[in-house]
Amino acid sequence: MLKIKNLSFAYPSRRSELVEVISDISFEANEGSLVLLTGSSGSGKTTLLKLLCGLLKAQSGEVTLDDESVERRATMVFQSPEESLFNATVREEIIFAFKESCYPDVEDRYRDIMSSCGLDHEKYSSRSPLSLSGGEQRRVGLAAMLGLSKKLLLLDEPAAGLDEPGIENVRKIVVSERAAGRIIFIATHNLMDFLDLATHVATLDRGRLKYFVTIDGYILEKVRAEDLELKGKLMVDYYRNFGRFPGDEELLSYWRGEMNC
Repeated sequence: MLKIKNLSFAYPSRRSELVEVISDISFEANEGSLVLLTGSSGSGKTTLLKLLCGLLKAQSGEVTLDDESVERRATMVFQSPEESLFNATVREEIIFAFKESCYPDVEDRYRDIMSSCGLDHEKYSSRSPLSLSGGEQRRVGLAAMLGLSKKLLLLDEPAAGLDEPGIENVRKIVVSERAAGRIIFIATHNLMDFLDLATHVATLDRGRLKYFVTIDGYILEKVRAEDLELKGKLMVDYYRNFGRFPGDEELLSYWRGEMNC
């Protein structure tokens, strides 16, 4: 289980004063959880992911995974993928991640990861990661993350710059890693890319945790109160399939996939 307790973090300002960007955050996430992390730009999403990954050290509070430190047990794919790419070729970038893992057949594992991320190994293996498009770099970053085989996976805007097939590849990866018992956080401005796969939604507001709720609670309460556009889309889709508008429980059942046309 991932436990975050009274987590706070501040950056130094030009005047050497500390500016708090994460304030007294606490929550827990079990194995197999997929948490969508939302909030406006500057709300602290990326900073929180870096704290969960151990890339930043909190001023106060703690983050533990199975009652141990998260260091060396978490990995993060950055919003700007080029920040984490440093090897000469795509192949070297992904194989480098295997150094912390024990695979009996590195070549088979490499090809499996490339395929799962929608990358043709013959086309991309010898390419420089920095010569790729933003969307291609994001796929390489995801592939390297899979090679590390960490329990806690942190994705910062993983669908940005991807076309529909690319987003579907990310979704398949998320489903597979959840089934393997990973805990996954996805920071995103577009909930609809992953909402049907999620277990929880966490929203930050100026560094504070506005809410951390199950997906059922989000659909029934937060969508109803705060995201009328999303609820409207679901209602219209339901109406097109059934010829009438649903009640709240019917809408939730429809979203879960329990109702067939």
